[in-house]
Amino acid sequence: MPINTQKSICQLENLPKPREVSGVNNETFNEQVLEYYEPVVLRGFASDWEIVHLANNSLDAVANYLCKHDSGKTQRLVTTPTAANGRMFYNENLDGMNFSVQQTSLSSSIKQMLRRPEGHGSENYCIQSVSVRDNLPLLEEKISYPYKIAPALLYG
Repeated sequence: MPINTQKSICQLENLPKPREVSGVNNETFNEQVLEYYEPVVLRGFASDWEIVHLANNSLDAVANYLCKHDSGKTQRLVTTPTAANGRMFYNENLDGMNFSVQQTSLSSSIKQMLRRPEGHGSENYCIQSVSVRDNLPLLEEKISYPYKIAPALLYG
């Protein structure tokens, strides 16, 4: 397959959008989500969580909240150049990746993200799939979720 065709297939905008559901709660999660074995957006599922209210009101407030609950375990902080448009993939020469990864605590990662200068030319950061149970155990006690799944968060 020619590289141009491959690039077209791999573009995020060419992937199907995940199914969206609303009104899901702990009782209806298995029926509406789990049995489908596919990515899904749960509209409003966490709307009553304190962390969501903080995030909707203030970036600093939610950052402080997360840092306060951080267990100190190291995470993988992913850094991508602005030109990548947030897309992690192979570099243009296909001899490496277009992103870098460093091990750091959640608190350090959040502080680094907050120091990011606004505007063109700045790098983008994310931390993927942070296990709430392992990294934010006090937070896990404060949220409601279906107990068959282990909650994970993405920051960026």
